[in-house]
Amino acid sequence: MNKNNSNKPEKTIAYARNRFSNTLLATQFLILASALNAYFLSSEFIGQHQVPYLFGIRFDVALLSACAILVIPLLHIVSRYSLEKATFWYFWLLSVLTAVMAVVEGGLYSVPVMCFPIIAIFAALHTQQSVFLSICGFFSVVVVLMAINHNYGWFEGMVTSGSARMIDFLILVLISSYIAWSLGRDMKQSIAQLKFEHQQVVESRKLIQHLADTDSLTNLANRSYAITRFEAMQAELDLTHEEIGLYFVDLDNFKSINDMFDHYMGDKLLKIIAKRLSRIVDKNGLVCRLGGDEFALFIKVGRPFDHDALAREILVSLSEPHLILGTQSEITASIGITVINDKDISFDNARKQADMAMYKSKQSGKNDYHQYSEVLHRDYMRNLMMIDGLKDALNKGLFDLHFQPKVAIDSNQVIGAEALLRWSRENTHNLAPSDFIPIIESTELIHSIGTWVIDQACAACKQWHEKGYAISVAVNVSASQLARPGFYGIINNALHTSGLQAQFLEIELTEHFLIQENATIKSQLSELKRLGVKLAIDDFGTGYSNMGYLTRFEVDTLKLDRSFICEIEQSPNTLAIVTAINEMASVMGMSVVAEGVEKESERQVLAKMGCDIGQGFLWSKALPCHLLIEYLKPIQPVSVTAR
Repeated sequence: MNKNNSNKPEKTIAYARNRFSNTLLATQFLILASALNAYFLSSEFIGQHQVPYLFGIRFDVALLSACAILVIPLLHIVSRYSLEKATFWYFWLLSVLTAVMAVVEGGLYSVPVMCFPIIAIFAALHTQQSVFLSICGFFSVVVVLMAINHNYGWFEGMVTSGSARMIDFLILVLISSYIAWSLGRDMKQSIAQLKFEHQQVVESRKLIQHLADTDSLTNLANRSYAITRFEAMQAELDLTHEEIGLYFVDLDNFKSINDMFDHYMGDKLLKIIAKRLSRIVDKNGLVCRLGGDEFALFIKVGRPFDHDALAREILVSLSEPHLILGTQSEITASIGITVINDKDISFDNARKQADMAMYKSKQSGKNDYHQYSEVLHRDYMRNLMMIDGLKDALNKGLFDLHFQPKVAIDSNQVIGAEALLRWSRENTHNLAPSDFIPIIESTELIHSIGTWVIDQACAACKQWHEKGYAISVAVNVSASQLARPGFYGIINNALHTSGLQAQFLEIELTEHFLIQENATIKSQLSELKRLGVKLAIDDFGTGYSNMGYLTRFEVDTLKLDRSFICEIEQSPNTLAIVTAINEMASVMGMSVVAEGVEKESERQVLAKMGCDIGQGFLWSKALPCHLLIEYLKPIQPVSVTAR
């Protein structure tokens, strides 16, 4: 509870005590003024009779003075004891005083009678009902007695001068005015308090509604409010000329960023993304955070509209560099688009369509966008079935590793093998590696299946060594695996469990991932190199070549893509490129592997330019572990330590 609100009752009571004390002091002053008026200006005679004296003081003066003195204990009661008791005695004192003065001043024709209704109203507002009723009853009895007195002449009214009556009247006017002012002030304060509390209620409701509709981290709309706005926008949709574009935005490798830094920096990045997305939409659209690193942007536009252009604008905006812990970093996103041009589709169904399109963008290499279509829907459902099948295959142990030999081009001797994942058993859809491996790499399955591949590859290589074949094994690793801080531990554990020496394990990466400014990848590659693991660059020269990282990461091997090898005999430019790569590698102390060698003539060209290693169907397809051992039998066994 707010501290100010908790002190509110005490402040209210203190204010009431102070207000009542002021009322008592004002009353005391006016009573004393009335006493002075009676003493100096009122007549000492009632008819032909002198006014009685009390302890040597004229009765009316004594009564007024006594009432003024009685106000003092009331002030003490207010400050020390109960405000309710002080109010009770105050009103009775005022009532008795007014009644006596009315009798003395002439009964029903006296000025004090005018105070009866004012005191009654004041008592009704400030005392309990029983006190108010008793005072009303008292005044009623006094009025009746004064009326009877006028009829029978029991007591003749005091004769006062005009000046005395004028002063009495002014005093009563002052008393009445003060009471009226006090009541008016209280009413104004009560109304102001009511207005203030009403405003607080309104603001509280607005705050509650804002909290209910807003994502607490990014201050964007949340899913609940997004649905409300989407439905309102949809209801106002002019089907002839308008449509709604829904863009489902999912950040690429965001989990790796959280793992790489911490959740605080991840939250900071989400806020940056939220601001960038908010700058893109106008009043006709809305950006919301659906949860995690998922955002939705929808906008009502006129037909026709270039949704591709807006998607590209989003990608460019999100990919602008930002600072994390003083480091220039980049983040990319995958976007799925669906266009709504009817009023029947729900927000959830529209989001699912956009999600399917976004998934296609992930499969296409990320940092891309796709628009939903029926063809995409069929592909998405097929991918879901494949994901379920892949999970089932992993749990049931249905995967196998095959190994394609890597051969020394000049001697045709096997010097290593590349581990390749295969799904041969219970593969009901006959999915080829080119079908399911991209799906594995775009989901969290890459970590569990990737760990299994590393473990099995190390165990197989150790088995070859035990049979006397000192060859190495190469394993393809994705950037998302390397971006996890625990990847070094996975490699180290696989080597320790299998007993394989680190120099016989080679991990293959595409060069695209090495040119990224990723501190975790850099750190883990450095640790792996210190451990003795070899590093190969797969598909070298296919689009991201940068000589700087070759020395920075101590690269051991460059693998030439099949696209170079198949043109090496027909294209002088390709031949020149491959020759240059081999010469550069030789100077830098790296070996070169030519992938996809299928013809003897290709091998001869590669041998002439000094290429070290070949891999392809010319020698062998990928083989199960036991068949690779059979393939190795013609090779003279060598001790592992002699390598």
